[in-house]
Amino acid sequence: SRDLVRVLDIGSRNPFTIRLEEKYNIAVANTEGDLDVIELEGKFDTIFCLEVIEHLMNPLWLLNQIHEILEPDGILFLSTPKHKPHFLWDIHHFTELDDYRLDFLFKREGFKIVRKKFFRTMPLWWHLTGFRPFLRFFFNKGRIVELRKS
Repeated sequence: SRDLVRVLDIGSRNPFTIRLEEKYNIAVANTEGDLDVIELEGKFDTIFCLEVIEHLMNPLWLLNQIHEILEPDGILFLSTPKHKPHFLWDIHHFTELDDYRLDFLFKREGFKIVRKKFFRTMPLWWHLTGFRPFLRFFFNKGRIVELRKS
């Protein structure tokens, strides 16, 4: 088990941030500003980046910034939707990467994949509410990846 000491949750404070703080009795830092251009500061043992990079025009920049502030042997937990046909993308998504391209970005920035899991993002009944939701049954999956700074 890894101790959560210096933790960063990429993005604004949210219910996940609060739950982490309460469960582990820790203070969790958050980021402020445009993640496509800001430079991240500090040093962290564990970083969470959940459902963020698909909203960025330049996810490589954020991964570079995370690599810079993550301590040696630090852990990054990152989640993002699995790539699907463009007409099914959320209107706020700029990049939905397939496994090959996402894994390439991780490797390029010096991260090693520890494990990767896929999960459904909506309950099964939701897929019966229309044609697009029905199509998303086949394509709409999330993925969470545990990465270690190498």
